[in-house]
Amino acid sequence: MFSTDERGNYRVSFLLPGRYRIEAALPRFKTAVRENVVLSVDDRLRIDFTLQFGEGAEKLMITASTPLVQSERSSVGTVIDNQKVVELPLNGREFRALAQLVPGSLSPAPGSALSFREGFNVVGSRETANNNLLDGIDNNDPAINNFTLQPILDSIQEFKILANASAPAYGRGSGAQVIVSTKSGTNDLHASAWEFLRNDKLDARDFFNKEESAAKPPFHRNQFGATAGGSLVRNLPVFRACGVCALR
Repeated sequence: MFSTDERGNYRVSFLLPGRYRIEAALPRFKTAVRENVVLSVDDRLRIDFTLQFGEGAEKLMITASTPLVQSERSSVGTVIDNQKVVELPLNGREFRALAQLVPGSLSPAPGSALSFREGFNVVGSRETANNNLLDGIDNNDPAINNFTLQPILDSIQEFKILANASAPAYGRGSGAQVIVSTKSGTNDLHASAWEFLRNDKLDARDFFNKEESAAKPPFHRNQFGATAGGSLVRNLPVFRACGVCALR
């Protein structure tokens, strides 16, 4: 619960991405309720309320509204939510490959600095000009300007890519701002185990690799691991993930 100032303005900072319910109340006015307010990573939403005269016990439910537009910001960004991170096929489980879903994003030129490290160009900038943030902390390798710590897919809640005109608060990087938000833990322990398999027994032949010409090239790739998450101190969310990968 929080209070507005004398002008009716309010601001709530440091909220985690998720779905929220907001109530606005004032004596001798009906309580206004806004349902299903979705907050994504790096969002700054403006939500206004208009209160009507009435009893405080009465509630005005606002269940449908136009999409929230962040008119105070000039940056253009795209959020890759958890459903896309988990369900879309990824070769090698590299989450940055999903950056190709962002308008204006392209793979770098062959032989460039990050062409074989899941780099990408956005709206004409070099792949080495991107700025990488992990839970609000600088995560840039000073040598090649790539991710220093790359979280596994299972620990990512969602990430956002700002294509251009980002705010000065981000500082470095004339290219895209890659903002990753990891999952937070709960009081309960959660764990999972996984394996992703690619095998020539499951693959079709290449168009030019006819059955009568040569044997199908062998290919075996196994990626497996486990995760665990919970709270070290009750009501203090902490997430910890461990990943193991084996290729052959």
